[in-house]
Amino acid sequence: FTHASETNQNRRWNEAQINYMTGRDKVEGQRLYENKRDFTMTSKIMIHGNYIPKLKTGIAAGIKRRLHLIEYRQTVDEPDERLKDKLRDEYPAILYDMIQGCLDWQRLGSLGKPEEIELNVTEYLSGEDSITPWTDECLEASAMGSAGSSALYRSFKRWATANNEYCPSNREFSKRLHARGWQSKHSNAGTVFTGWSLKHDDLAPPPNYDYGDR
Repeated sequence: FTHASETNQNRRWNEAQINYMTGRDKVEGQRLYENKRDFTMTSKIMIHGNYIPKLKTGIAAGIKRRLHLIEYRQTVDEPDERLKDKLRDEYPAILYDMIQGCLDWQRLGSLGKPEEIELNVTEYLSGEDSITPWTDECLEASAMGSAGSSALYRSFKRWATANNEYCPSNREFSKRLHARGWQSKHSNAGTVFTGWSLKHDDLAPPPNYDYGDR
């Protein structure tokens, strides 16, 4: 069991570290005053806090598979001073449930996610989807429409800045669009995405220089 606590507001997940620590590859660790060594992660990681960090890379199947969001909705006005004694009385039943759960896991291989946790993850990921609200606000779907990759990126970057959203690199942004099934083609002006057009011109008009009569 690996535990971390107190996530701060407006922080983002280190998604590369999460993938690294929850994958099948060995990870590198070091005991105090000892040399580094490689080992296989066998613990379950639990992170708790009042704020859920935001995603950088958008919705990805790997992150969705790794997240299990448990929401504790109950608030307690006065702590129960006898809670430990009450739990102690229930130790046999708690141990029985743990053993039964372990046997079910061994028999089935995987217990899956409870429905409520699956709904929590779906709701969280829908809130982390920055492409859809930008599309609704700044673009129009059109069979004959098209927009340059650079113009789309400038539009998204401006929208992300105004809405305090993370803005990836231009290359990563194009990867996200392709992952959503957006079609693109190459032209003399660069990469063009088809099926969409900007609702307003993203480029500022050039300055009107007056050089006088020459």
